[in-house]
Amino acid sequence: MNLAYSGTITVPALYTNGVALPGGVYTSANLPSFITGSGSLTVSSPAAPVINHPTISGGNFILTGAGGQAGNGYAVLTATNLAAPASLWTTNASGNFGGGGNFSNAIPVDPSVPVRFFWLRTH
Repeated sequence: MNLAYSGTITVPALYTNGVALPGGVYTSANLPSFITGSGSLTVSSPAAPVINHPTISGGNFILTGAGGQAGNGYAVLTATNLAAPASLWTTNASGNFGGGGNFSNAIPVDPSVPVRFFWLRTH
């Protein structure tokens, strides 16, 4: 891309060859294969959600928090083996929730599955 201006533009994300670049400032000096011109792009890193201490209530694992990237929802994935490949993790029954504000999600606890790992991800 030709950044034929002097100054910086802030963008929420920048992809090169289908790979998201981390937050930072990019110019023709540090990304010469993709940027020409004298301008620069600042990639702002999305704010991470703040997760409160989980609780158990009425047979449910309760996950609450706030923040994160507006417009993105969250999904809680579960597995009984932390080393399981991501493709074997399953989305909890209550599915997607939240995004850019307060969120709360109740995940049923199954006593017959004594060990469970939880992973909060955006999508």
